[in-house]
Amino acid sequence: MIHASPLLDELHVYRGLAVPEIWLFEDSAFKLYRLGESGYESIERSGFLPGLDFALIAELAVREDQHEALRELRARLGSR
Repeated sequence: MIHASPLLDELHVYRGLAVPEIWLFEDSAFKLYRLGESGYESIERSGFLPGLDFALIAELAVREDQHEALRELRARLGSR
């Protein structure tokens, strides 16, 4: 039996559980998916948190100094 990619296997499990939205962090970036009638579809913004800047979170998530990353996140959020 040939398996598809691990991602497709994961999405199949999530679909069986009717998880409405999935955020995956791969290769230093987020990939977002929403469950539709034919399965998961790639989306640009979360339907649950449409104002969340996933690019910013991804940028800070890979920083060596996580304390500094959190300080920068707080500073950026405070300036909005």
